[in-house]
Amino acid sequence: NQEVVHTSTFAGAPLACGAALALLDELSRKRLAERAARVGESWREAMRKQLEGSGAQVRGAGLMVGIELGGAPGNAAELQTRLLERGYIVSTGGGAREVAVLTPPLTISEELLEGFVRELARAVAGLSGP
Repeated sequence: NQEVVHTSTFAGAPLACGAALALLDELSRKRLAERAARVGESWREAMRKQLEGSGAQVRGAGLMVGIELGGAPGNAAELQTRLLERGYIVSTGGGAREVAVLTPPLTISEELLEGFVRELARAVAGLSGP
């Protein structure tokens, strides 16, 4: 009888460990967590202002954001399609796909985030309300 020994998916993988250490060094050196907190707060506030009166709720931490659309199931999927037509890729979440999930890279420019905010209000217009 032969046994298969399996201890961990990443055990003993020097390349993966080296990549992880390099990533942690880069995050620390460029202070990307601090930047994400600062930039993310102003980005979420800008989205809240743009979506005021729409019934959408913006929540999140750093640059990881959810926009709860409420209303008809599938609203986030519809928003996803509308934003893709405008050049923005988002994913969806929530049990009824009512949340648009935004996870831009930590190094994204503030200009790109501002452009997204401008297009977001246009894309949300006409979705079924909460």
